[in-house]
This record gives sequence, structure tokens and C-alpha cells, in this order.
Amino acid sequence: YGSGGGGGGHGGRGGGSFGSSTGGGAYDSLVNPVEPGSGGGGYDYFVLYPGGAGGGAVMLPAGGTLRLDGNINAAGTGVTGNAYGGGGAGGAIKIKAVNLSGTGALNADGGSGTGGAGGGGRIAVSVSGNDDSNLAMTAKSIYGYSGYGGAGTIYVSNASGIRLIVSNGANAADYQTPISSAIAGTGLLTVSTLSMANARLTFEKSVAPVITSNAEFTGVNTLAISSLTVSSDLSFSANSTLQQQSTTTLTFIGNLTMQSGSKATISPNPSGARLYA
Repeated sequence: YGSGGGGGGHGGRGGGSFGSSTGGGAYDSLVNPVEPGSGGGGYDYFVLYPGGAGGGAVMLPAGGTLRLDGNINAAGTGVTGNAYGGGGAGGAIKIKAVNLSGTGALNADGGSGTGGAGGGGRIAVSVSGNDDSNLAMTAKSIYGYSGYGGAGTIYVSNASGIRLIVSNGANAADYQTPISSAIAGTGLLTVSTLSMANARLTFEKSVAPVITSNAEFTGVNTLAISSLTVSSDLSFSANSTLQQQSTTTLTFIGNLTMQSGSKATISPNPSGARLYA
């Protein structure tokens, strides 16, 4: 029967399928996403059953005030039935404005697959002036053959600071959302707030995250890091895991709270891990 089609990757990894099929990897800029989502892999069994298409790329620059009350859809398409094709990854939505208002919706979800699930896409919103908007934004993965793909990324920059959101909605992701220095555009990624919901976020060794204000965790999460600096209080909710990789430096200027059911794990390494609080 060969291998089913893997899910497309973009902001998060695509899910694998049966046989030797793996999902697509993460790519594109966290801050300035411009790439469409990858299509899901097809399943070739006497005839070719195609995977879902990746979501498109939507750029919306406004030199003045932008009011957004409609919906922007850059979601990947899914595959249904017994075709075993992978779902397409979510695409990219980039909004840049001086002032922003409205109650619209941005969708860069991955598509479901009877093969692998498509990973979530990327959304970035940058406002240099007044941000009075209340946009509904989603870049999650939908279910596939091997579970949920990796959640996509949502990056919001305004006068209140920088907020990085990695959320798979109400369902725990089974695949990672990796961020490297190439994806972050820097080796030192500073955000005011990190929000995670049912996600598996991995900061690779090439990038060191700095959280200056707050971290929020909802659902089942895994935060994997090699270096982390938090200049405020940090509380890990129940079912959240802080996964320290290789030689790890954790610097907490505020208080670190591990709530009941959360845990910290350290990968074996002769050099050990260092914790500064």
C-alpha cells in the first residue's frame, strides 16, 4: 500500500502519515511572513490521490488607518474520504498599518488530512500608532492520520509591546512549532508576552528568547529551549512542560512558579544545565 501523504508544513510542522511518510517542515519569517503554505503530499495507489492545497499569502499594507471588519482566509484545504492525502498547511497573512481598528477575523489554519494534518500558517500584525482592533486570529492545525500537526505562529507588534501567540485552539498539537534564528530573523528574540495554548513550541539552539512581561499557558503545552531569559514572573500551568535541551541557561529575574501537574525536564548532557533566578 506504500505510504500516505504527509501534511504540509509552514508555521508548524505537518503531520506524518502511514508508511514512511513524514510531514513538511517549518519555514518563512515569523515577523514578515510572505510565503504560501505547502501543499499536502498525495497518495499513489494505482491512481494518484492528491493532497490538499496550501493556503495563500495575503499582504495588506496601509499607510494610514485600516479598519478591518471582514474575514481574511488563508487556510489550507483538507482531504476527506479514503484518499490518504495530506492536508495543506495554512498560508500567510501580513497586516501593517499606522492605526488599526475593527473586529474582523484572520484565518491561517492548516487543513485536515486522511493522511497527515497540515501545519498552521503564519500571521503577523504590525501597528505603529493606535491599535483599537479586536481581531479573531487563528493559525492552528486540524486532525490528521497521526494526530494534530504543529500550531502556526501569530506575531503582534503595537504600542503595548510584542506578543507571540502559538495556539492549537482546543486540541493539543502532536507536532512541533520550531523557531530558528532564520525564522525569527535574529539570534535574540525579545517579546513582551508569550502565549501558548495546546502547543509544542521549540526554540532551536540558534535563537535565544527573552520574555520581558508575561507568559501565558493554556491546555497541554511543551516549551523546549536551550536558552531563556524572563525578566518578570513566570508561571507554568498544569500539564505544561519546560523542556531544557543540551546545555541550557535559564535566567529568571522574577519568580518561577511550577503549578501542580507541570514539570521541567532536562536532556542528558555532560555539561549540564544552568539555572539563574
